Amino acid sequence: MDRVTSKRILLADLTPEEVKDLEQDLYRLFDRIFGNVSFETFQHYVTHSGAEKTTIMLYKNTADETVGFFAFHVFHKVIRGKKMIIFRGQLGLLEAYRRKKANMYFGLFQVLRYRLMYPFRPLYCILTIISPSMYAVLAKNLLRIIPRYNRTASTQQMALIKEIGEEWDFEESEEEHPWATPVGWISVSSEKEREYWRTTKNLHVRYYQKLNPNFASGVGLITLVPFSWANIFLSSFKVLYYIIKKKIK
Repeated sequence: MDRVTSKRILLADLTPEEVKDLEQDLYRLFDRIFGNVSFETFQHYVTHSGAEKTTIMLYKNTADETVGFFAFHVFHKVIRGKKMIIFRGQLGLLEAYRRKKANMYFGLFQVLRYRLMYPFRPLYCILTIISPSMYAVLAKNLLRIIPRYNRTASTQQMALIKEIGEEWDFEESEEEHPWATPVGWISVSSEKEREYWRTTKNLHVRYYQKLNPNFASGVGLITLVPFSWANIFLSSFKVLYYIIKKKIK
């Protein structure tokens, strides 16, 4: 695999023409990563999300082709009468560049900045994950993630997830699969990747498929990450350990 470089873009710093150029570049990539996403839907989620702040990390190969992106959105909300900061994100990588931790570094750094800026304000990330592999990466490297195969969500956590989900009009979940919600996006995967999902012993991948068996039809797994100080620092320690381990090899 060729070398990948990254470029950080603050959406608010771009001119309207630059935003259009970025949209065209990213949407071409969308056609190769996702299925069934219109240009208007892409804009709604990625470049016109209504977030107070959107930061986009672009990943390029040695030919200067965009091979992936991570759009990180910050929303200031009042839920249950409490001020909260809610993070949302969209991630897309061509298959050859998946199962890497570059996005973990970027995401945790963004979260840490807001944890320092607002030390006592609740911080959460709400996601609708459409890939078993993406969920597995998060579940493996984050101390706290809901749902998780070895931890039962509390009644309070379930109520909070429902209220946060209502802010973004998540579609009603099926009774037998309360964590699954239709999102309309389909992650394009190869037969090799699908075979891995079918045969793997990875507990996180297997748990994801148990909760969200229809992910290949555009159904996402509702996932909540509470970013307490402990979750941020212990998760960051895992990522740092991975970096050091790679440097030593």
